[in-house]
Amino acid sequence: MVMTRDDVSQVLLNELAGRQDEGMEGAAPFARVGGRLEMHCSIDLDGRRVTGAAARATFFRGYEALLVKRGLREAGLVSSTASGICGGVHATASSQCLEMALDIRPPPLGVVARIAAELPVPR
Repeated sequence: MVMTRDDVSQVLLNELAGRQDEGMEGAAPFARVGGRLEMHCSIDLDGRRVTGAAARATFFRGYEALLVKRGLREAGLVSSTASGICGGVHATASSQCLEMALDIRPPPLGVVARIAAELPVPR
């Protein structure tokens, strides 16, 4: 049987879904939601300031495969709803990726609105 590109994508997505919780037994809830997020920070203790910070996700979830053959306008919607947990972050990241790829610069007020939307709601 010859498999099409769509067949291969579906097989890979099914395999990833089956391994979703692999190695996560007993993991803290943040680690489970964060998808194995690594955070690195350098701190100058004498100067009481952060001198460097970086974060990287080390777990491939396969959202990219859901975007194959879709238009650019769908990227934000698909990526933000695929997780079901952190849609706002995925929507923001996808819009920033498109801005970089297409060399688009949002207006200053648009950047302010995006940052404001990510702020926690006061209780």
